[in-house]
Amino acid sequence: MIDFIRKTIVASVFTPALMLPSNAQPLTWSDILSPDRLIESLARYAIVMARTQVDLTFEDISTNLLSNRTTISGLKIWPGPPWRDGGLCNLSIERVTISGQAFDNLDNARVKIDFFDAEISPTC
Repeated sequence: MIDFIRKTIVASVFTPALMLPSNAQPLTWSDILSPDRLIESLARYAIVMARTQVDLTFEDISTNLLSNRTTISGLKIWPGPPWRDGGLCNLSIERVTISGQAFDNLDNARVKIDFFDAEISPTC
């Protein structure tokens, strides 16, 4: 299992580097292995794991380790099967912000999750 997670993280970090358009600035190793990019890759991996339980899509993920914040925008969630409503029940969230505490004080873990502009369809 650990080997699978390690391979998934490596693939999620290096795949975007291989798919650059020809006119884009080339990425350096410090760009690829930056802490923000690694945390963003872990967030994407968590979303992939959540897709085993629900169907979800998102528009963008941004991470800022200086403020210990990850933002997911354009999140849409449909509950998993069996659908009794034909798949019409969905949850739409414009922005999800996940904030943690500073890395110098990991003895007291604290995570704050804020949802902005959440809408649940009436069929739910």
